[in-house]
Amino acid sequence: MKVNFSTKSITLIISIVLIVFYSIGIYWSFEPESLDIQQEVIKAAKVDNVAPVVGYTTTTTLIKVAETLLDKPGGYLSNDALPPSVFLDNMPAWEFGALEMVRDMALVMRKDFSRSQSQSLVNVHLKEAQPL
Repeated sequence: MKVNFSTKSITLIISIVLIVFYSIGIYWSFEPESLDIQQEVIKAAKVDNVAPVVGYTTTTTLIKVAETLLDKPGGYLSNDALPPSVFLDNMPAWEFGALEMVRDMALVMRKDFSRSQSQSLVNVHLKEAQPL
């Protein structure tokens, strides 16, 4: 059985694939919704059944930004090497900026916040979380 593809059918197939990739790229490029951090802190405190203390808002913000990177449409796209994410430029740049903020904040929490004044002990949880 011989399959004979014409130029029109090949052009149609390529066009459909490009339109699908383009549509997925547009969907993945939608910016995630802004966080209302006060509402998120109240919600997280109810779930954890705790009263927000000093640093709770900062930690909740860090967690929510990291979750946004993973849970947005398309997931984390910066390390994808296949279409359609390889054709996107704005979203991976946005992801890199958010990732740098998460890394810097986790490092600050580990080195500066958890080791205040003359305390030389590192918080075990921050020591584990920061490199991850």
